[in-house]
Amino acid sequence: MAGTPSISEKYASLRRVALYRPALTGSIVAASLFVMLLEGVGLSFLFPILDAAQTGQGPPLQAGGVTGRFLSAYAAAGLPLTLDFLLLGLACVMVVRFTMSFTVKWLAAKLTQTYERDLKDRAYGLAMGASVAYYDDKGSDDIMNTILTQTRYASSVIGRIIQFFQQGILCLVYIGIALAIAPMLAVGAAVALGGITALIRYGIEPGYAIGDRVATANEQLQETTQAGTQGIRDVKLFGMCDGLLAEFRATLDRYTVTSVAVRRNQVAIGSLYRLSVSLLLFGLVYVALSFRALSIAELGVFLFVMLRLAPRLSSLNSTVYAIEGELPHLVRTHQFIDHLESQQEPTDGQPVPDRIEEIAFEDVSFAYEDEPVLTDFSMAVERGEFVGIVGESGGGKSTVVSLLTRLYAPDSGDVLANGTPISTYALADWRDAVAMVRQDPHIFNDSLRYNLTVGGDVSDETLYEVAEKAHIPEFLDDLPQGLDTVLGDDGVKLSGGQRQRVALARALLMDAEVLVLDEATSNLDSNLERQIHRTIETLDRDQTVIAIAHRLSTVSNADRIYTVEDGQVTEQGSHAELLDDDGTYAELYAMQGTAAAKSSSG
Repeated sequence: MAGTPSISEKYASLRRVALYRPALTGSIVAASLFVMLLEGVGLSFLFPILDAAQTGQGPPLQAGGVTGRFLSAYAAAGLPLTLDFLLLGLACVMVVRFTMSFTVKWLAAKLTQTYERDLKDRAYGLAMGASVAYYDDKGSDDIMNTILTQTRYASSVIGRIIQFFQQGILCLVYIGIALAIAPMLAVGAAVALGGITALIRYGIEPGYAIGDRVATANEQLQETTQAGTQGIRDVKLFGMCDGLLAEFRATLDRYTVTSVAVRRNQVAIGSLYRLSVSLLLFGLVYVALSFRALSIAELGVFLFVMLRLAPRLSSLNSTVYAIEGELPHLVRTHQFIDHLESQQEPTDGQPVPDRIEEIAFEDVSFAYEDEPVLTDFSMAVERGEFVGIVGESGGGKSTVVSLLTRLYAPDSGDVLANGTPISTYALADWRDAVAMVRQDPHIFNDSLRYNLTVGGDVSDETLYEVAEKAHIPEFLDDLPQGLDTVLGDDGVKLSGGQRQRVALARALLMDAEVLVLDEATSNLDSNLERQIHRTIETLDRDQTVIAIAHRLSTVSNADRIYTVEDGQVTEQGSHAELLDDDGTYAELYAMQGTAAAKSSSG
């Protein structure tokens, strides 16, 4: 994640929240205002009710102030201002108020959950469209943590903001009533409460600082958890369990301590505020009785208002602190989304030709983080050819197919299809035209059928036909539910060779113009590998096949073989031609124990 955000970034994040679904948010705020006004109306009923209770008859026929307004309102409605009708009016106000209050809370919950859902959807959608280079740089831990965890914290900010407006409006209602009853006392109380607020906030660690530590600890917790669970086999084999468990516990302790500190500070703000306000109320009672000529009803309502105001102000301060504590998650989520938007693969382009007659690399150079991998690399493949690419590890062979499948883009030079740069074709269409089988293919935690069809609509007849070519029936009967057997996380129920066969069948089902094999059969025994390659070689010769191979025997029947060293093509020709040249290819062939075969072929 980025470093400490500026104040403008924090306010920008809050502004984005405030502008989310403005109609719904505005409706909630307006309804909240109505609820709070009803609270004020309900409190105002206390004046005539107390007057009626005090006299035992009802309010006087002529009265001023709040009671006078009730006289006018009831007279306009044609109702007598008696205790019975006053209580009935109060009951009606309370029913409407609490009904509206329920509606406001329901809509606020809906807004919060919808915002979280949209954040997750936006983040995941952008993650799916991000370049592979972004994943190489960030890894999956950071991405998963933001999508699954950070968004949950971030979405709660919108609920907190609504609470802030609700509590703030209610406080204004109470302050307005207090000002109407005793202006000087209300002003004095406001000054005192402002001072109390400043002292409490000054004495407690800022919510953003501690919330930022919670967010950091949460990220570290996610990383440690994934490191242990995703690599569980190596963790066990290399005796790393104790070390990872100790690291996990240390990270968990930091997360727990910071989370408790946030909650402690929130509680401290509320408790200190309530204590301070309680002491302030005693002072107000003393001043009211000693220096102000207030009626019993006025004094009672004023104190009741102050008692109602105190917890609301306490809650308001706690809400502000909670917003500060959750703001780091919101800022990080927005930074994540903004960065993802800048890392999107270009998807637009022209349609891919129905027939790809030639693929060519022309002076292509590429580097990983300034480490050159390919330098002025050139090669060409004609339609229907079977072409092999061989060479020592680290020579750039896999990078060639990564550029061909547009997982990466060349730093210079062009990869062409029918003479046109492949970057100008629509990305989805191009990848439909190129099927790739990787050395270590990913197997989804789903059924074998899904892993073969990747969700496509394929008939059983076609499925079994392709499965036969990849020699899948050899282990299909061992699976308890056959094609419907769930293969587990990353195909844990399959061996390495079985996983490669599933990936090969998956690629064959695409019936693509170009089939790319990146060490696609390296985990198979030599006999099975030869059988599968014979099958590949007998495919429709209208299909282009490019195979990267470690075992040179797998490409010995290729139409042309390219030897790649230090990111450049150093040799090209058929198997026999390269053996006759007695160059790097011949050396590699001899190292693999096939020198006798070379002699016999000569």
